[in-house]
Amino acid sequence: MIELEESRISEIVITDEQESARSTAIDAFYNSLGRNIDRDNHFQPNDEGNWSSLILRHDSISIAGSLILKSHDWLFISTFWVKPSFRHLNAGTRLLSMVESIARNDAAIGLYLTTADMYSHDFYAKHGFEVTGVIKDNPTKGFTLFLMQKRLG
Repeated sequence: MIELEESRISEIVITDEQESARSTAIDAFYNSLGRNIDRDNHFQPNDEGNWSSLILRHDSISIAGSLILKSHDWLFISTFWVKPSFRHLNAGTRLLSMVESIARNDAAIGLYLTTADMYSHDFYAKHGFEVTGVIKDNPTKGFTLFLMQKRLG
């Protein structure tokens, strides 16, 4: 398997400033898809807790990113994405490892997230996440939403 070499990551951006963290992650996500940002129709997380974003860049192109919330003793992964052309190059694994390091440094009990994508479900399970809840026909009929967690310690 080809690995995403350190030299291919030209920049790692970690933002802790509340509004900047959200806009950095959202902007990078939409730009990676080649879409314009529709801020009025995009989910905007509330201000409770401490938001951070992590963006991996290669030659000024955002290739992976995450928007995370430290709330009480848990870290919530609100958004996690990898540009399709950089999947299978360990970009997602490296990013998830960075998120987990932040959680450990903050003495979090664990990480949790929701996903409706079976591919993502398998990715998280491979990295130690367990399904703790299931909602069928969510976000729409025929799909299943999984609540997953990984306890640290």
